[in-house]
Amino acid sequence: MLSHDVAGSPGRDVLASLKGLSGKSIERVRRRRHITQADFARAVGLSVRWLREVEGGNPSSSLEHHLLCSQQLGIPLGQMLFPLLYLSRGMTYPLPLASLDTVELETRFVELIAERNSRAVRDFLGHDPRLSGMRS
Repeated sequence: MLSHDVAGSPGRDVLASLKGLSGKSIERVRRRRHITQADFARAVGLSVRWLREVEGGNPSSSLEHHLLCSQQLGIPLGQMLFPLLYLSRGMTYPLPLASLDTVELETRFVELIAERNSRAVRDFLGHDPRLSGMRS
């Protein structure tokens, strides 16, 4: 769905708002740590000009650059990824929630995926006749 959005569509608006929130968060954390734009841009492999675009929330800035900057600063990626999950399903994500700490939610999400994958492997091993002799 994201790739089919057109200018002015709700998906584009959500992405633009998301980049604005992300940029503010990146700038706030960078400043709090007393890291200059030049030093941070160098650390993530961006020019200072592009970092300004990211921090300014320019809608044409790359989502990849937002994720790269967030990861470098240890900002939970869920702040961007959860709204994108909603958007990909045609649902509206309450954007103010995107600025909240999502570490616990991310942890639960990863645990849920790990448990589901473990269950799928156990089910596969339990139902594969070639492996039935390998179980104890």
